[in-house]
Amino acid sequence: MEEPDTDGDGIDDGEEVNSTKTSPVLADTDSDCLSDDEELLLSDTSPLEANPHICTPSSDPTSVATLTRISEYSGIEVNEQSSTLYYALPGESMTLSAQWNIESPSDNLHCPGCVIQFYLGIRDVFSRCLTSRTFPPGSDVSGTMAPISFEAPEEPGVYYITQHESLQYECVTVNHSADLGKAIATIVVMGG
Repeated sequence: MEEPDTDGDGIDDGEEVNSTKTSPVLADTDSDCLSDDEELLLSDTSPLEANPHICTPSSDPTSVATLTRISEYSGIEVNEQSSTLYYALPGESMTLSAQWNIESPSDNLHCPGCVIQFYLGIRDVFSRCLTSRTFPPGSDVSGTMAPISFEAPEEPGVYYITQHESLQYECVTVNHSADLGKAIATIVVMGG
């Protein structure tokens, strides 16, 4: 006879009570947007300890403030799904698309004539330059990025698609930080 799974998280009630110590009535015991089963498949999360960063960024549009400019990303799609949170298989073929808007407030006096580059990417996975131009005070520049293709990392875990900026004359090779404050989307690579 099959054991009941009251919360529908893929773990039998008996196993939750006796083995994993998770709640048999809550699919996400620690309320961090990953079900108990999903967290047991990941190598760097626990279904008993909330990871406060998994759910964020949770909104579309998402804003990132940096270099005294404000970037806003809307219509964010990961693999043609409108979401800032995507569950991927290791090595899965991925696409990212969005509209962007970069605003330089009229009182912005930080490097008004500098050429600034804005990039999106995942640390050690991919990076794509969105634009390279000046953003004088009071400017407001928008665009729709062509879909970016990349492969999900092979290692299970939580990865953030972040914005990076540089002050160069053209787009250069950059590596992204894992700074959640610069994230526009989260990719959770599931384990097997």
